[in-house]
Formats: sequence, C-alpha cells, structure tokens
Amino acid sequence: MKGSFSIDEVFSYGWKTMLKNFGFFVLMIIIVGAVGGTLGGLNGALSASDESAAQGLAFVISLIYFVAVMIMQVGVTKITLQILDGKKTSHAELFTNWEVFGNYVLGSIIYGLIVCGGMILFVVPGIYWSIRYRFFSYLIIDKKMNAWEAIIESSRITRGQRWQVFAFELPKAIVMITGFLALGFGLLLALPTVLMAETAVYRDLLDRAAK
Repeated sequence: MKGSFSIDEVFSYGWKTMLKNFGFFVLMIIIVGAVGGTLGGLNGALSASDESAAQGLAFVISLIYFVAVMIMQVGVTKITLQILDGKKTSHAELFTNWEVFGNYVLGSIIYGLIVCGGMILFVVPGIYWSIRYRFFSYLIIDKKMNAWEAIIESSRITRGQRWQVFAFELPKAIVMITGFLALGFGLLLALPTVLMAETAVYRDLLDRAAK
C-alpha cells in the first residue's frame, strides 16, 4: 500500500458534495432528528411516570428508539456511499436496509467492547483500536460482510494508514465543534461535510488496500 490519502482533498470533496446536495442533506438531518427526538422525548416522559403501565410502555419505546437509531445510522452510511459512487439515492434508504441490521448491531457491540477494553488499558490502546477497527460499519453496509469479517477487514485496510486516519480526526472535530458553535445552524453544513469526507477516506483506504 503506497502513500496516504490527503486530508485536504477528502475535506474539499466533503465540502463540495455537501454544497451540491445541501437540500437533500438538510432534509435527511431533519428526518433523523425528528424520529430520534420524538421517540427519545416520548421515552423520557413515560420514564418519569410512577405508573407501572407507563414504565412498561417506556421500555417498549426505548427498544423502538434503539432500533430506529441503529437503522437510521445504517441508512445514513448507505446514502453517503451511494452519493460517493454517483448513484441515485433517496431518504427512504434511512429505513430500508434491514438485511445488514443484525450484523451492524453485532459489529457495533464488538467494536464498543474492543474500544472500551482498550480504554481500561490506559486509554492509548482504546484510541488505537478505535482507529484500527473504525470502518467495520462501512464494510458491513458496502460489502455485506458479517460483523467479525468487517472488524478483521477494517484492520487490514487501515494497516499503514492509522496515523493518517488519526490525523483526520482533529480537523473533523474542529469542523463539528465550529458547526455547533455557529448557533447550531452550522451543523447543517458541518455534519454532511464530515460524513462525506469520512466516506471518501473509507473508499480511499479500500482502494489502496486492493493495490
């Protein structure tokens, strides 16, 4: 694997793609926020009740909330991949990728346990493993790998590139913080830019690993 991806280039691509598809991204953020916010608010209101029936319903709503958030995360990644590949996409993708849902949840659990275990081991291993295995979700969605295959493949495609992936995290954080500080409205610009930049990083790593 020769060379490394350019951080400037992936953010430039993310910015230009965000501008080109700005209306689409804004509506996507609104949909995700509305679904998550409604279910989260309903769960919070029910959980605050002392009635057993309300508590039981709150548990059901919390499960629905978990499923909704996870499937929308899958959908957002699928959408960014389709945009990157120049394919037609739609907001329906947020709720239609059930074939990879189980592996996505399992992969998220495995990834979370690995990173948490690393954090317990004096933090540095956790940061390293978070970088090494971070693209598991893209591989599950893009390549239809199972959870463990995706974890292993993420390790392979980031080999020799992990410092560069780590370096990508600093401007990514700056963009998101700046967007948040800009009265929140800036997130409508920052979030799609970061999403598309990160998707470009994934695809670049995948292409380099294949050479």
